[in-house]
This record gives sequence, C-alpha cells and structure tokens, in this order.
Amino acid sequence: TLLIVVAVLLGTLLSFALAPLYAFLADRLPSLAAGFSPEMLAMFGGGDLNFSRTIPGIIRATLAGERFEIRSDGHFVRDFLYVEDAVDAYLQLAERLAGTPSLCGEAFNFSLGQPQTVLQIVDRVLGLMARTDLAPRILNQASSEIREQYLCADLAAERLGWRPRIGLDAGLRRTIDWYVQHLGGAAGR
Repeated sequence: TLLIVVAVLLGTLLSFALAPLYAFLADRLPSLAAGFSPEMLAMFGGGDLNFSRTIPGIIRATLAGERFEIRSDGHFVRDFLYVEDAVDAYLQLAERLAGTPSLCGEAFNFSLGQPQTVLQIVDRVLGLMARTDLAPRILNQASSEIREQYLCADLAAERLGWRPRIGLDAGLRRTIDWYVQHLGGAAGR
C-alpha cells in the first residue's frame, strides 16, 4: 500500500507537467490499491500549464491584460486544494495507513472545504492581482459539466488529523507569484 501511495504522490506532483499520464494512472491506481481511496478535486499551484483550467487560465489572461472567458454561467461551484496541501494529504495518509491498518478500505476526501463559484474565484484572483478592471467574459456555453463539485474532508480531519495548512488566498498568492516569475511578460504568448 505504501508503494501505491508513493506512486500516487509522484503522480500528483507531476500532474501539472504530465497531465495526460496522470489521468491515465489516476483511473487505474485505485483498482490496484486495495483499500486506498483518496479523493481530491481541483488542485492548483504553480507549474500547471493547462490554461484551460480555471486558475491558471485566469492568471495567464490577467497577466496578458485580457479578460478571462468563463465557459459556464459563472455560478458552477467548485472546491480547490493547493498542491502542497494535496502532497501533505497523501503523505499523512501513507503514514497513517502504515501505522493503522484498520484504515485500509476507507475513503478519504481532501479539500479546503470552501466551495466557491467560478465567479468568486475569478474575483479573488483579480483582486489579488489588483486587476479588478478586467471583468470576466461569461460565455455560458458549458452544458455537460457538473454544476456543483465539492468534497467534505471531515473524515480526513477526524481519522487522519489532516487539515489543509494553506488557505485559499495564500495558495492563490503563491500560485500567482509562480506565474509572474515564470511567465511574466510572456503570458499572452
């Protein structure tokens, strides 16, 4: 089980750079990992170059001085988790599984527990980047997406003692800083 946890952890760390491979592994690892079932939703952090995702897309558009395009009506609800907290979650789960075999077979959710609409996330990022003048363009074209996606991490807190260390705004600031440092003036390219 520990080997599977390490493999999933490495997959998480590499997911931003190797998203297709991560998706392939993520679909297969739970079936290989008898009794290992962590669940996370939208992870975010520096290094994610998939600009079709909400947070990297907002930051890139804002750095380029462009309005971010929201594919939905902006009221879809999502919960996010900063990538360092995701790594901590996997590590803590691995440690607890190694020391408490009775945890095998339980499913744990990991999230900030702060569901936000897409509009709220856009507003937060624009505020943190001091670019509230770049109001998003709402396309209202997303028709087959799940309207509300968020998790309750109460069991992870209760059974594993896990809680996210990095709040939403702090994680967004770190993420913005990464993109500013690495993209800077090249954001629009």
